[in-house]
Amino acid sequence: LYRLDPASGRFDSWRHDPADPGSIAADFVASLLQDRKGRVWVATVDGGLDRFDPATGRFEHFRHDPADPSSLSSNRVQALYEDRAGTLWVGTAAGINRLDEAADGRIGFRSFGLREGLAADSIGAILEDGAGPEPGQLWISTTAGLSRFDPRNWTARNYGAADGLPGGSYFV
Repeated sequence: LYRLDPASGRFDSWRHDPADPGSIAADFVASLLQDRKGRVWVATVDGGLDRFDPATGRFEHFRHDPADPSSLSSNRVQALYEDRAGTLWVGTAAGINRLDEAADGRIGFRSFGLREGLAADSIGAILEDGAGPEPGQLWISTTAGLSRFDPRNWTARNYGAADGLPGGSYFV
């Protein structure tokens, strides 16, 4: 991960260091997002989701734990999106995850994937629908088509060749 300091014209960099638990979780970064609270989220490939603190240069990690159903569904994080309500959505190789933050700051995730009704588990991109009869739907590109996900009732409608789209992957 690199950050340009506009005042000096120099780059700061962060690399994964297995001996340092506060370093970035993996060197391959798929996506970045600064949320409306100013927090910087880093999607890493095979390292999970990181929250970066620019003041300290340290990272807090959120990873998949098979023993914890409220953990991230996969450590391969591929897409990040903050909806109009300020909810962070995390697209992984094992579905979409909603970040849930408790009043005490603890973070958990609720996931939705192929088994629950998405076109595929591997998520490429997430966008929110701002128009139409039901604004707030999330459009999710996957390796097997497009899904329109309704976060109010946790259902999905999938679109593919039968709906007039070219067949194949929509992995943006």
